[in-house]
Amino acid sequence: MAVSGLRVATIGDNCIDFYVPPIGRAGVGGQALNVAVYWRRLGLISEYLGAVGNDEDGATVLRALRAADVIADRVRVLPGTTGLTRFAISPEGEREIVYEGLGVCADYAPSAEDLDHMSGADYVHCAVLSDFRTPARELARRGVRVSYDFSVVSETEDLEAFDTVFYGIDTGPDESQAVELASRAVASGAGLAVVTRGAHGSLVFDGDQVVRAQAMPVEPIDTCGAGDSFAATFLARRLEGATLESSLQDASAAASRAVMNLGAWPQDLRPRQEVSA
Repeated sequence: MAVSGLRVATIGDNCIDFYVPPIGRAGVGGQALNVAVYWRRLGLISEYLGAVGNDEDGATVLRALRAADVIADRVRVLPGTTGLTRFAISPEGEREIVYEGLGVCADYAPSAEDLDHMSGADYVHCAVLSDFRTPARELARRGVRVSYDFSVVSETEDLEAFDTVFYGIDTGPDESQAVELASRAVASGAGLAVVTRGAHGSLVFDGDQVVRAQAMPVEPIDTCGAGDSFAATFLARRLEGATLESSLQDASAAASRAVMNLGAWPQDLRPRQEVSA
């Protein structure tokens, strides 16, 4: 993939991902932050905008971003705690969320200055924002393409500002609910609607056709971060000019690789006692 030189940014959540005992180790994650990291690993000039607390966890997040070569100059350090998610890993490698707290990210919104700063970006991806439509509309008005990851929330209202929206549902082999969800999103203004379906693959709808990709047969170690790797790869391939079919296939392959390591992206996980509680 040759997408180096493109300037992209993500807006939204970050957190400390803590794997409860017997693993007992912690890394850095969050949907928006993960996409920024995966974009950088794909060769894009990647920036992350969000908020961390003025605690050791916040310092850990900032160090991780800089170590990943993601621009973090506009991350706000606010009084309070950094987001924290506690995971358990099932014997099948599925993540199970034991606790999730957004910390200071819960009420984060980019400033007018932040939006002006991103006016020259080639693409902006958002996730876990309490008010996601306002920044999307402002960026779209400036000519910036924007995507949003709804994850498991089936929100399909007022999506005119979004180039691409992502959803994740798993209803078994019957894809009718996924197709209906994607159709509603496009009817509400989204340019593309992508639905990941776990082991049953993924699909994208552009208003005219449904394109599908099968999931890669793997035995996952940890599914945390798979959807973010998928979204980052799909969008990067689209920015490169790839077809929907090849973009979806490459995204599926990237997600299958992401689940083969512990952590939302390749990083050194530390014992929890090394970061604040």
